[in-house]
Amino acid sequence: MSPAEPSLLFVYGTLMRGQRNHAFLDAAQYLGRVRTAASYTLVSLGPFPALREGGSAAVEGELYEVDGAILADLDQLEGHPNFYRRDAVLLADGRPSVTYFLPPGSHPGAEKIDHWP
Repeated sequence: MSPAEPSLLFVYGTLMRGQRNHAFLDAAQYLGRVRTAASYTLVSLGPFPALREGGSAAVEGELYEVDGAILADLDQLEGHPNFYRRDAVLLADGRPSVTYFLPPGSHPGAEKIDHWP
């Protein structure tokens, strides 16, 4: 993706408004509150949440339009592809987006949560 190409990004934790990493999205366009399709699991990793593929939860979060430069900065922050993995996520309204997931099998003892914070 080039720095000029926009992409939809779903965020659900420390990148949300009022949270400690939101400044990474200062140059992004906020598109509103959304939720995922009911196909995911949200877990706690202590000071921050993580999303897993699979499950039955519709996770609440925010949607942004971001460019390639912002995604590159976020990939570094989120440790993509080793700690988190950026991949497609389906929103409840049927729109595709991208978000950061835990890789399969990582943090097997993480506690399942309904929302964050």
